[in-house]
Amino acid sequence: MLFRSPHADPTRFRRLHVIAGDANMSQVATWLKVGSTALVLACIEDNVLPEWLVIADPVTEVRRVSHDPSLGHAVTLVDGRTISALDMQREIHASVSGWLARTEDDCVGGEGSAILREWGRVIDGLETDPMTMTDTVDWVAKRRILDGYAERHGMAPMDPRLRAIDLQYHDMRQEKCLAVRAGLRTMVDDSDATMAVSVPPDSTRAYFRGRCVATWPDRIVSANWDGIVVDTPDGLMRIPMMDPSKGSRAHMQTLLDEACSMDDVLAALSGGVERMEPDPGW
Repeated sequence: MLFRSPHADPTRFRRLHVIAGDANMSQVATWLKVGSTALVLACIEDNVLPEWLVIADPVTEVRRVSHDPSLGHAVTLVDGRTISALDMQREIHASVSGWLARTEDDCVGGEGSAILREWGRVIDGLETDPMTMTDTVDWVAKRRILDGYAERHGMAPMDPRLRAIDLQYHDMRQEKCLAVRAGLRTMVDDSDATMAVSVPPDSTRAYFRGRCVATWPDRIVSANWDGIVVDTPDGLMRIPMMDPSKGSRAHMQTLLDEACSMDDVLAALSGGVERMEPDPGW
């Protein structure tokens, strides 16, 4: 985890950039990863996690745990004690469960209890028999594919063909992707996923950005997290979007529905629009 630029007003916001596990193909694993992380961060803010549960060398231990399919590696804590990754998960799960029972806002849209149940199911399954988690946990699903292929063709563990299969599990092309054929549980159907490519969520500033880009693409020079740059006869104008909570459908639908052009939008927002010098790269 790293603290990075906030993509928002730096005097009000910071962004915690979590980069572990980006290669998930399992929808349930992705949901569980994001949801459990949000719950754990809330518990850290409320100071309810065990104080002794601090890893001595987190980066090294993440690598060691991720390279240990036996799940037997002992993680060293700052006080010298050791604990398995699964037992650490149980300690954190118990703390989150207790916190969730006391809080009125679970910070994950009311899905806290469902996340806890799935989280506990995965811990139990990995401890009892990891292969029962082939429908949920990516490394288990991939291992079943690799082991089966290696057994059928008499391959050694480091055979280049197995490395190719390892990569093909994550291939984003439907006809090539092995994860599609791995029997993973799904939470979002294909039509919803396809719609999300072009229809942004309406509860954040993505709504305003998405509507502008879709409606007046020829006027948008660039669009990023915290602003849109618009081409006008008078030069480049930037619409700052420094508050992630503003720009939602509730804030902007009326303005966008009534605007006949990007110029109408700029006029309505004139008090907050910034003139920009052109970037030679544009």
